[in-house]
Amino acid sequence: MVNGVVLEEAIKNYIQHRAAASKTEVYGWLIGFDNPKGDVFITAPLDCTRYDRQSVSDAVPNIDELHIVSAMMIQGMGIVGIYHSHPREVFHSSTDDYTVQTLAKMYPNIVSIVTNGDETRCYRLLDGKIGEVSPTQETLPPTNYLNFQLPIKSQVHIGSKTRHDQIDSLVSTQLQTALQDSLEKCHFKLDGKRLKDKQRLSKLPSGSAVLLQPSHWQMPSKDTLTLQGRPILTSVETTLKARVIVREGERLRDLRNAIENELADDLVQKIASGKYFHKEKRYTPAQTIFIKYLQAHLKLYIPFGKPDPDQYNYCKELVNSARLLLKLGKQAEALILLLGLSKYFGGVGDKELQSEAKAISES
Repeated sequence: MVNGVVLEEAIKNYIQHRAAASKTEVYGWLIGFDNPKGDVFITAPLDCTRYDRQSVSDAVPNIDELHIVSAMMIQGMGIVGIYHSHPREVFHSSTDDYTVQTLAKMYPNIVSIVTNGDETRCYRLLDGKIGEVSPTQETLPPTNYLNFQLPIKSQVHIGSKTRHDQIDSLVSTQLQTALQDSLEKCHFKLDGKRLKDKQRLSKLPSGSAVLLQPSHWQMPSKDTLTLQGRPILTSVETTLKARVIVREGERLRDLRNAIENELADDLVQKIASGKYFHKEKRYTPAQTIFIKYLQAHLKLYIPFGKPDPDQYNYCKELVNSARLLLKLGKQAEALILLLGLSKYFGGVGDKELQSEAKAISES
């Protein structure tokens, strides 16, 4: 197979049910990955939550959705296509062509699926032209992935009168220094044994937690920002996390830069939603969690305070996705998704949605 598309029957049925149950056009994102041959493997459909306009015969998603969804993707997986519905005839309109050609500038192997609820067709941009392709409807094997963890800790001087908008910058700068110091000296370990750079990652059990050698305490620079008030030595401690999809034959050295970039990004996201506890002289970053949705993995953050509204809205929509999976006979997949959502809603303090997710899973 070259420039092919692998689309599970369950995902096709999901898209058709979404279209058939809606009174307006629906739109969504196809999550997955590709291989060097240009084949695209679709692992999950993610429903659009924000539209610039939506009617019976038209649907235009808000462009910010691209960035929101991309930010929730783990290394090795991302947006590989779009799907949307037409009320009657299934075809690729000139508007659809323009959308695909625009998205192809970011992702050349983009896939476009169109359905009316009964019939579904698949299109790709090949040799500069958009044409219909026949997807292979086979069950994807479980995606092989590894979890990478790096505990880091440091101390930060925070002035007793330092503004809250400066505190995040102080903490971020200091932890980035500690992170870079750790990465320069760290080793990868699994079950206490050091992994070599030539280690073939596909030989490791999927889901294994690979630990990076913990960083040491790093005393901060006092001139990062001009401190206001008496300097208070504040402790900061967290575990950076990255989940990475592993391909057959990949070695640790092939993914080292990607892993380090994922950990650095995780640090930025944790600090953005962290909180400074003045009395305890402690700064606590947000918590990272991963939710498995079919064969896709979503990266989310449980903050101190209000949750990110975009991630929160996607999780609310995923509750409906779980209901549809149950309807389609995908009980095991729905249960795994609901357990992850229950953890997320519990973490952000939404007891009502947490209870709803639990109730659905128990039914």
